[in-house]
Amino acid sequence: AFESVTSFFQSLVPLSEPQFAMFGPGLEQLEISLMNTIMHSPHVLPVAGLPQRQIDGIGSGISFKYKDQHRFNIATLYSTNRTERERARLEHLSLRSKLFVYEEDSESNIPLSINSMFNQVCQAVNGFIFVANAETDRGTDREWEEECAQIRVMLDPAVGAVSRPILVLSCVSRETADRRRIPCVTIAHQLQLSSLPNPWMVQDTTAETLTGLLDGIDWLLRHSGVKL
Repeated sequence: AFESVTSFFQSLVPLSEPQFAMFGPGLEQLEISLMNTIMHSPHVLPVAGLPQRQIDGIGSGISFKYKDQHRFNIATLYSTNRTERERARLEHLSLRSKLFVYEEDSESNIPLSINSMFNQVCQAVNGFIFVANAETDRGTDREWEEECAQIRVMLDPAVGAVSRPILVLSCVSRETADRRRIPCVTIAHQLQLSSLPNPWMVQDTTAETLTGLLDGIDWLLRHSGVKL
């Protein structure tokens, strides 16, 4: 299913639209899907265009309108197809993402590089959105290490300019009085964002209500050269 990723991606978007690649465990591990909420919240981010094609397991590039005038496109890059993602979420399994290449014969989930099928996608985008799981009962230190490595592979200076921003959405399913979240500053520390050459920002958001999402999008568009 991955052969035509590049032509698929190029066919999605008018070149004038800023394009962003969105990935990360917060897209897949939470009880409430951030992307589902975004797609059904026209009062927050109206959908401005849907792709003609969708590739299994990758998601697709969807155009949105910010403040009813600035179009931009998000290509959601999932680790694998929906069935496998849902099974991993329910059974708390650790998945090897198909976005990356790993050391042969190794048990490690630390990626070595990006899967070559996604190289041109990552070269084409103006910036990145990494969705972090900020639930307090999330996984181990090893998972933080894997996510840290995924970000570095995705932002490899050999693939694209270090001026491209990365917005980290620190995401929980829902906000209630008795539910706590991992603070932004801890997320930034665990992902070692301060060592990145790229501009970065961590923004608290909630999958159920999308609080904070527009502040993050505003920052991302500005740092991608859009005059707001």
